[in-house]
Amino acid sequence: MRVEHYATGAMETVEKQEMVEAFLELRLSAMCIHYLLTALKYFDRMGLKDKAESDAYKCADYLCRAVTGEWLEVEDGR
Repeated sequence: MRVEHYATGAMETVEKQEMVEAFLELRLSAMCIHYLLTALKYFDRMGLKDKAESDAYKCADYLCRAVTGEWLEVEDGR
């Protein structure tokens, strides 16, 4: 099923996620990969489904979790 806010550009978001996952598979834990792929999802759809600020916060939150193991301390922008 093709969802408009995940289908901009030459590749759908899920296709991008599959490429990133294949590259990272041997280097990172499954949970870290999940956080990075979720960040990619929010980055890729930024401003197309929800407000850009909300998607940017969610992207940053998942990147922070992937890198530090912690969620952002800011009251969320969601």
